[in-house]
Amino acid sequence: MAKDIVSVKVLRFHTALSQLYTRGCTGAGSTGGLSLSCFDIPTHDRYTLGRISHPCRGDDCTHNECFDLETYKLHNKGKYPHQCPVCKNALPVDRLHFDELFHRIFQSFSSGDAKRVQIDLDNHECRALSSSASTSKVLVKDTAHNDGDHDDDDDDD
Repeated sequence: MAKDIVSVKVLRFHTALSQLYTRGCTGAGSTGGLSLSCFDIPTHDRYTLGRISHPCRGDDCTHNECFDLETYKLHNKGKYPHQCPVCKNALPVDRLHFDELFHRIFQSFSSGDAKRVQIDLDNHECRALSSSASTSKVLVKDTAHNDGDHDDDDDDD
């Protein structure tokens, strides 16, 4: 039996980082409208409890948390209209996107037992937060691509 195939847009690294910063500055997704520059993001999907391998979010979602593409498909199977598994807002497939920033961050910490990552926008770094006392850190920079120099063919139609 073939898996359901869902084609989604890619939210590029710099755009995703800019949107994360904007959500922090406007207080979107936080309580009290405070300006935030440091975010804790779960690395595991809240529904399946599995590690997020294909982080997605909706174009209009204001939360920082991603969900796995498989969760989106499971959550919306047989439902219309489709909705975001996190905020429950309407989320048709054409408003869904794969988040390249979180994909890279989650891949950076894939070998550890991190349950959450802490993103510090002021210092351009991420820390893996695990159930143990140890933490690890990576920089939040686009080292894999130069601006406008992408090998992906999703925008070449």
